Amino acid sequence: MADVVLNIFLVSFLIIIQSFFLNELGFYDVTLVWIVFFFTNEKNKLKVLFLCLAAGYIKDSLSGGVFGVYLSSYLWFFMLLYITAGFLNIRNYIFILFLGICGIGIESVFIFISNYSRFIQPESLSYIYNGFIYEILWGILTFLVFYFVMIRTDMVYKNMLSGFKKKISDLSRI
Repeated sequence: MADVVLNIFLVSFLIIIQSFFLNELGFYDVTLVWIVFFFTNEKNKLKVLFLCLAAGYIKDSLSGGVFGVYLSSYLWFFMLLYITAGFLNIRNYIFILFLGICGIGIESVFIFISNYSRFIQPESLSYIYNGFIYEILWGILTFLVFYFVMIRTDMVYKNMLSGFKKKISDLSRI
């Protein structure tokens, strides 16, 4: 249970960082990196599905757009990861990058469909197209970097937790 609460706090932190800092740069949704990381490192895929849905709900609640866009895009991205894991080794870094770019594309399609009535004008379509290209370029350049940062953070967390448990067990011997 503590793992679920910790991941919900991590997702909330990523959403806040995304909202305040990364959206100005035309950045993709960094929660997609967390979804790939958590999917590749968690054995219980039902927990991953639950946390993806919770992350989508939190993101939809905080965004000003149509409700359900992030929830449905995270659900479809989870389904893509789940189906792909049945056929390929998704721990391969090339596949992780490819799946991340697919996740960016899935989310962009859902955002475009939810706001289609606004994008009928040709100048709006070029603006959306440029934004999509920037997100893909940012994804190619930084998706694996964020993935490695999450791997390293997870290793540090596990080392700290095991050290803490060792200290507690040493104290219980007294």
